[in-house]
Amino acid sequence: MLSDESRMRIFTGNANPDLAREIAENLGTTVGDAVINRFNNGEVQVMINESVRGKDIFIVQHSQNKMCYSNHIYTLFQYYQI
Repeated sequence: MLSDESRMRIFTGNANPDLAREIAENLGTTVGDAVINRFNNGEVQVMINESVRGKDIFIVQHSQNKMCYSNHIYTLFQYYQI
Protein backbone atom coordinates (compact mmCIF):
# COMPACT_ATOMS: atom_id res chain seq x y z
CA MET A 1 0.00 0.00 0.00
CA LEU A 2 1.20 3.52 -0.76
CA SER A 3 1.84 6.00 2.04
CA ASP A 4 -0.38 9.08 2.15
CA GLU A 5 2.48 11.24 0.86
CA SER A 6 3.20 9.04 -2.16
CA ARG A 7 -0.52 8.60 -2.96
CA MET A 8 -1.08 12.29 -3.66
CA ARG A 9 0.05 13.95 -6.89
CA ILE A 10 -0.49 17.57 -7.84
CA PHE A 11 -0.43 18.62 -11.48
CA THR A 12 -0.64 22.09 -12.96
CA GLY A 13 -2.12 23.56 -16.08
CA ASN A 14 -0.44 26.46 -17.84
CA ALA A 15 -2.40 29.20 -16.02
CA ASN A 16 -0.32 29.44 -12.85
CA PRO A 17 2.42 26.85 -12.32
CA ASP A 18 3.96 28.94 -9.52
CA LEU A 19 0.75 28.58 -7.49
CA ALA A 20 0.80 24.80 -8.00
CA ARG A 21 4.44 24.61 -6.86
CA GLU A 22 3.62 26.65 -3.75
CA ILE A 23 0.63 24.43 -2.92
CA ALA A 24 2.72 21.29 -3.42
CA GLU A 25 5.50 22.66 -1.24
CA ASN A 26 3.02 23.45 1.55
CA LEU A 27 1.68 19.89 1.32
CA GLY A 28 5.18 18.38 1.41
CA THR A 29 5.20 17.07 -2.14
CA THR A 30 6.20 18.19 -5.63
CA VAL A 31 4.28 18.99 -8.80
CA GLY A 32 3.79 15.94 -11.01
CA ASP A 33 5.75 15.44 -14.22
CA ALA A 34 3.52 16.55 -17.08
CA VAL A 35 4.02 18.42 -20.35
CA ILE A 36 1.47 20.70 -22.00
CA ASN A 37 1.92 21.35 -25.71
CA ARG A 38 -0.02 23.76 -27.89
CA PHE A 39 -0.16 22.99 -31.60
CA ASN A 40 -0.24 25.61 -34.38
CA ASN A 41 -3.96 25.04 -34.87
CA GLY A 42 -4.63 25.90 -31.20
CA GLU A 43 -5.20 22.34 -29.98
CA VAL A 44 -3.76 21.41 -26.59
CA GLN A 45 -2.03 18.15 -25.69
CA VAL A 46 -1.38 17.10 -22.09
CA MET A 47 1.04 14.25 -21.41
CA ILE A 48 1.55 12.86 -17.91
CA ASN A 49 5.03 11.35 -17.71
CA GLU A 50 4.56 9.21 -14.60
CA SER A 51 2.23 6.51 -13.36
CA VAL A 52 -0.82 7.86 -11.54
CA ARG A 53 -2.51 4.50 -10.99
CA GLY A 54 -3.95 4.25 -7.49
CA LYS A 55 -3.01 7.83 -6.61
CA ASP A 56 -5.12 10.81 -5.60
CA ILE A 57 -4.73 13.44 -8.32
CA PHE A 58 -5.28 17.16 -7.88
CA ILE A 59 -5.08 19.59 -10.80
CA VAL A 60 -4.37 23.27 -10.15
CA GLN A 61 -5.77 25.40 -12.97
CA HIS A 62 -7.59 28.68 -12.57
CA SER A 63 -9.56 30.60 -15.18
CA GLN A 64 -9.51 34.14 -13.86
CA ASN A 65 -8.04 35.75 -16.98
CA LYS A 66 -10.99 36.31 -19.34
CA MET A 67 -8.69 36.54 -22.37
CA CYS A 68 -7.42 32.98 -21.83
CA TYR A 69 -10.48 31.47 -20.14
CA SER A 70 -11.29 28.97 -22.88
CA ASN A 71 -7.65 27.88 -23.21
CA HIS A 72 -7.35 27.24 -19.47
CA ILE A 73 -10.63 25.30 -19.32
CA TYR A 74 -9.68 23.27 -22.40
CA THR A 75 -6.35 22.34 -20.79
CA LEU A 76 -8.20 21.23 -17.68
CA PHE A 77 -10.50 19.02 -19.77
CA GLN A 78 -7.47 17.47 -21.46
CA TYR A 79 -6.19 16.39 -18.04
CA TYR A 80 -9.51 14.74 -17.27
CA GLN A 81 -9.38 12.72 -20.50
CA ILE A 82 -6.11 11.07 -19.57
